[in-house]
Amino acid sequence: MGAFGVCVLLVFVLLRPHEFMPALRSMSPLNVATLITVVGLALDWTAGRIKSFEIAQGPLYAVYLAWTLLSLLATVGLGTLPQLGPTLIFPALYFVFVAYAFRTLPRYRAAMLTLMGIMLVIAVVCVVQARGPWECVLLDEESRGELTGRACEHYRECVVKGSPSSRWLCEKVGPLGSFSTDGRVRWIGVLADPNELCMVLAATMTFAFALRAPRKTPVPQLLAVLAPFVACMFASGSRGGMLTFVVVFGVYFVRRYGARGLVLGAVSALPLLAFGGRSGGEESTMERTETLHEGFLFFKAHPVFGLGHNQFVENWFITAHNSYLLAAAELGFVGMVLFLALLWLSTKIPFAIASARSPFFTPDLRAYGLALGVSWLGILVSIFFLSMNYHPITHVFFGLSAALYAIARRQDPRFRVRLAAADLLGVGLVAVAILTFVGVYSTLKIAGH
Repeated sequence: MGAFGVCVLLVFVLLRPHEFMPALRSMSPLNVATLITVVGLALDWTAGRIKSFEIAQGPLYAVYLAWTLLSLLATVGLGTLPQLGPTLIFPALYFVFVAYAFRTLPRYRAAMLTLMGIMLVIAVVCVVQARGPWECVLLDEESRGELTGRACEHYRECVVKGSPSSRWLCEKVGPLGSFSTDGRVRWIGVLADPNELCMVLAATMTFAFALRAPRKTPVPQLLAVLAPFVACMFASGSRGGMLTFVVVFGVYFVRRYGARGLVLGAVSALPLLAFGGRSGGEESTMERTETLHEGFLFFKAHPVFGLGHNQFVENWFITAHNSYLLAAAELGFVGMVLFLALLWLSTKIPFAIASARSPFFTPDLRAYGLALGVSWLGILVSIFFLSMNYHPITHVFFGLSAALYAIARRQDPRFRVRLAAADLLGVGLVAVAILTFVGVYSTLKIAGH
């Protein structure tokens, strides 16, 4: 029951059918799905299906939340506490829900199928959107788009006399009321940004390999599933997404097939590297460089507590576009280390499962561990160019690592993955390296501009 509730919740958080099916909005679907999840997890516990309340990253996550609240109180006080739902409370709930709901292999398989199915639907819609006509789109107060059906070549052709020009767009339109941004395909809600969409596509497409591995799904069927993912990433025009694609395919194939995999991954990546990504983009690159520099200056001015949770955009006109720097700028050095430690432990767990010598681990568990580990590598690359600290998918993946660890512990109680002192030292050094790189790079780029 808990797993069913979380799957429904993921559908409404990521696919957002209530956005293109207005009749669902009156039902408050997110609240209903959350209630189903809580009731379902309670029933699972009373029925003995949840054997342990241990969450692999639980103590570390609790410390991270505590530090986030402490830094917020130390910087801006209690005034922002009522607004913490979307950026702190809900992501934490996603983490806990996923960590507890998918603690058996069949349920974990259901989680992977749900996420992959959601992203497959979105990818297909975006592929159709990429070939759609250019039409006038009118934005409402919540930036929802009303498709007018009027053809256009420029937004000025759409502006109606007396209407603010900023509310009119000329974009490619696709199914389910979707439309592009600057001609780049995207979805709606938390995946409305093409770069974030591309990251989630890359992170979830590895599940196709995991679900195939123990059962040897025919290669044509596997390729049919992956094709929309690749086509959507190509149409997104995301340069960071292309890099993530290369990392995911390269690491997965090398890890899975050795030298042959390196060749296969390189061949698969060539079309995207050759033709993918936006042309030009110098203005966007310089804007992001300036933002990196401001973020570094924010950290230098507030190295202990930072600006406070979710305060970067209160001090600069856009977000940091770098999750590591965002953590440092908003939470100080300690907060950055805690965030990096969460990422590291969540990545370490699946790779430890995939490579463990335990005779009790099933082939399914190892395949799922490899796929999730490779997904995390893609995420780690992507978030260097994106602000994903509060994004639901990041915390869902935290939960997936925790759930997989619980399955591994059930199969072999001797199995352990710890955050050792050496891990913390390494994470601290990585934090210093990232801050040094960002500071030097952004300073030199701005000075030479």
